Amino acid sequence: MVIDKNVIYKTIPNTPYKDPTEPIMVIEKNGIYPTIPGTTLRDYSEMPGFVIE
Repeated sequence: MVIDKNVIYKTIPNTPYKDPTEPIMVIEKNGIYPTIPGTTLRDYSEMPGFVIE
């Protein structure tokens, strides 16, 4: 996984580079939340996410 600004992306297989078509999580304030597939928008219908302390 690669973090770019406030978005976590999957990597291109066998490389350290992000796959821009695969954003999987977004970081907001002190939490990490799933995204709507193919976008960098938070998916509020999915699991609540994780709180970073």
